[in-house]
Amino acid sequence: MYATEADRVTQIPKPKSLWTDDDRKIRDGDDKAKAILSMALGQDISIVVGNCISAQEVWNELKNLYEGNADMKASRVNMLNQQFSSGETIENQIRRFVKLVSQMISASITITNIGMNRQLLNSLPKNWDADVAMIKRTKNLNDVTLTKLIAIIKSCEIDISKET
Repeated sequence: MYATEADRVTQIPKPKSLWTDDDRKIRDGDDKAKAILSMALGQDISIVVGNCISAQEVWNELKNLYEGNADMKASRVNMLNQQFSSGETIENQIRRFVKLVSQMISASITITNIGMNRQLLNSLPKNWDADVAMIKRTKNLNDVTLTKLIAIIKSCEIDISKET
């Protein structure tokens, strides 16, 4: 590929007669990469990337297919955030919360330490409001790890169960 003198943005395929040895090596490498990617795909997926000219195009199509565009990622974040709810035991809720956080991380959804801690505290049942307020006032949620926060919640749960 090369750009015309008048327009450096437009890429025009270089005629094969003008290829250098480096151009041929680059094309061979790209052809090998595209072949490797294509062999790793099932027939149903290879149809999606069949018209791609380069390995980079194949890779970009696969990323769009599996990771999605910005709208799809935002929808995935909303869906995962909506799954935080109460009405179950604290142990089950924490287990589910950790699973959801793992899914968010594996989906490349960034979540800050303070955001994760606040989400967990805000998902606790209403009868935890006083304890949540106390934890928020006495702990720096940015510095508290999720493991420490879970230990604090479990400690509060033990105290609550002793009172009843």
